[in-house]
Amino acid sequence: MLDYGCGIGVEMAWLRKQGFLVEGVEGALEFVLAARKRCPGAEVLHARFESVPLSPGRCDGVWCNAALIHVPPKELSRQLGKLSRALKPGGLLGLTLAWGRAKGFIRQDWIPGRYIAAYSRREAATLFRGWGIPMLKVTAGDGRQGRWIQILASCHNRK
Repeated sequence: MLDYGCGIGVEMAWLRKQGFLVEGVEGALEFVLAARKRCPGAEVLHARFESVPLSPGRCDGVWCNAALIHVPPKELSRQLGKLSRALKPGGLLGLTLAWGRAKGFIRQDWIPGRYIAAYSRREAATLFRGWGIPMLKVTAGDGRQGRWIQILASCHNRK
């Protein structure tokens, strides 16, 4: 299971406890070091999404919780294509996107200056045209500020 944008490794550690072999990708070095500490022995690659090499058919599943909200829409589309190709037939992608209309750099945030892109339910569905989508759900957040679109997508119905 690839945790794409694993942050400090909290969800990667949870996935490991559920019995998954895990690996992570993270762009912030301090987060990579924390994830490696939290998940000893798991491979955690320090790289920006744009530069991550993913070979075709290498992943049974990809988890990406609120990480790709930090790339512009055109790059998100490229990343979804890359993740689609990296999944084995029948593989699943779990993804959380921010729900809303805002796109741009945030000045007042716990990490000032980072980019955040939010999407409508229709925009999210359009991004996954050609995928099998067992779930597309817009939901209130999990205690964090904001609202989220949760997606569970399968690559088995890709065109």
